[in-house]
Amino acid sequence: MNAALRRPRLAAALALYYLYVAATWFASDRPEEGLWLSHLSLLLASFGFAMGGATLLGGTLVGIFVFHALWCVDALGWLATGRFPMGVTYYLERATAAQWLATIHHFFLFPLLAAVLLRARAFRWAAWPMACVLFALAVTLARWITPATANVNGAFAPPPGVEGSFLDPLLRAILEATSGWGANAWPAVMVLCCGLGNFLPVTLLFVLLQSRRNAVEPREEALSRDPR
Repeated sequence: MNAALRRPRLAAALALYYLYVAATWFASDRPEEGLWLSHLSLLLASFGFAMGGATLLGGTLVGIFVFHALWCVDALGWLATGRFPMGVTYYLERATAAQWLATIHHFFLFPLLAAVLLRARAFRWAAWPMACVLFALAVTLARWITPATANVNGAFAPPPGVEGSFLDPLLRAILEATSGWGANAWPAVMVLCCGLGNFLPVTLLFVLLQSRRNAVEPREEALSRDPR
């Protein structure tokens, strides 16, 4: 545990916000929406800030970084041009004010986690396996208790937003090839693909940013002590 990461008030605020998110989607007769990793990340970050857990916070950041970044690009692209560049945020077109409020964490959560972890110099390689575990749990949970038509966390098929991209034919070919391997084949493929193609590069990025910060700040401190 890292005392510099303990933020009890922030943890409470994120937990309450997740409850609002879950309640909003439940009231909209779409309770499964609360189980997307993008939404569960609020609860995970809340636990991380409550405990000062660098690995949990890092894993949460790695797990949502690409997803939330693409969400922001898609949402801002739609607001600017009236078209969804990737189709990830298509549901916003019919979203109520309450649903909009329940989804704005896509804009602020990953920058918040990145800023806190880098400032505390607390990002570690352990974030990568943690992200894989969190995503595996989210996919498994979605597979068990949500309908296949919702495809939460891509638990049943390639996730929304990949249509038309180079990933679509690849993932669909994998889905077809593994269809006879049993019910757990596709979820395992999803976790493996995200673990190697998404979470590992993101972890490497933040490890490099952390090392850069560690190298620059001591040099600045040394210069500040130079009597010249």
